Amino acid sequence: MILSSYYNLLFYSFSEEAQETMWKSRIEQYRQELDQEKIYREALRNRIIPLYFHSEKGAGFEYSEVPDMRSLSQDLPPFPKTPNSQNYLKDAPRETAQRPLNPTPSHAAGSDALPRRPTNPTPQTAGDISHGVSTVKQQHGGGIEPGSTQVDVAGNPRRHRVKLPASILSSKPFSVPNQQFLCVEEPVRRKVKTVSVTGGQQLAPRGFELLPAEVLFGNLKEGCTYSVPVLMKNVGFHTCRFSVKQPSPGTGIRVIYTPGPVAAGMKTELQVELYAMTIGLEESAEGEVYVTHHIHIKTETEILYLPVLANILLKWVLVPLYLDSPLRITS
Repeated sequence: MILSSYYNLLFYSFSEEAQETMWKSRIEQYRQELDQEKIYREALRNRIIPLYFHSEKGAGFEYSEVPDMRSLSQDLPPFPKTPNSQNYLKDAPRETAQRPLNPTPSHAAGSDALPRRPTNPTPQTAGDISHGVSTVKQQHGGGIEPGSTQVDVAGNPRRHRVKLPASILSSKPFSVPNQQFLCVEEPVRRKVKTVSVTGGQQLAPRGFELLPAEVLFGNLKEGCTYSVPVLMKNVGFHTCRFSVKQPSPGTGIRVIYTPGPVAAGMKTELQVELYAMTIGLEESAEGEVYVTHHIHIKTETEILYLPVLANILLKWVLVPLYLDSPLRITS
């Protein structure tokens, strides 16, 4: 009984001492956190922001993730000054026999004599090598000839035309540069100068692209109005504006659009309306009237010409045979 009470008293004394030391350590840690918080608040108030890679964490991250290239480069053997390659291969194991993937006639016949290639060819051996190359070219009928666009790889005539690469077809058809804007307003224009467009700005596309590049109405009925949507997409990284020169009323063509700037990468829609009329147009022997016109679209970088093609059928022609056009009839 006395022994148990002694152990209990001793346990309580140790627990009280442990609690006191624990509270002291916690109070000290809390005071350190308060001091550190004051330092951080003062730095934020005065806008003193240290660089990450100059701190201890940043330096530790660099040394832990990326090896020290300077120490690795110092461990490399010194580069010899002489260009002789025998110094590199003196310690390398030498092969007693060669086994080529595609054996020559000498290997196939079982001959062990292999031609040796000198390390530094003399003028005589160099002349022999060049003579051998020229004889090989003569045997194969000269150098490599470019492929023909008239025949395919099998030598048969091509059924379809060869598709030109995009680098050749990169220029926009039906367009001319807007020299007035490029000479007067382009040098003083406010441009985008962010990091995302730094470098290579001269190779980036600019201006608008028309989708489709031409408007084909097809066969139309006289006295009806047809409409085709055309998309104008800004393919550059500058905000661009445009204006459409409306055709004369005698052509029956009208362009409906919303004026204003178009942001980079965005697109706007043009509605090209055509009223099928034959007044003042030349009639063919088949009772058809052909309409061709170019709509002038003036942009900041160039002037686009949108071709409009249509075939108007007169009323006395058999209309049901030609009414296969998917266009919308608005009136």
